[in-house]
Amino acid sequence: MKRLMMSKAPSTDYCYGWNVCVDDVKETALSNRSKAEQCLIDNGIEPDEAPVVLQALGYILLDEELYPEEESK
Repeated sequence: MKRLMMSKAPSTDYCYGWNVCVDDVKETALSNRSKAEQCLIDNGIEPDEAPVVLQALGYILLDEELYPEEESK
């Protein structure tokens, strides 16, 4: 876990902390993509649609592309 130090500007610390958390979630999402796809399949999403649903969630929740253009072609 990353250690954050408080400065004299709490709003700046909040923004920095938020950005660190979002970056950690993005890294986790990218490294656990196959597990996330399997979870969607286990919950009723068709196997060929799981990457599409996961990509949509990546756009909505993380503002991140989980499947780079090179992989989709």
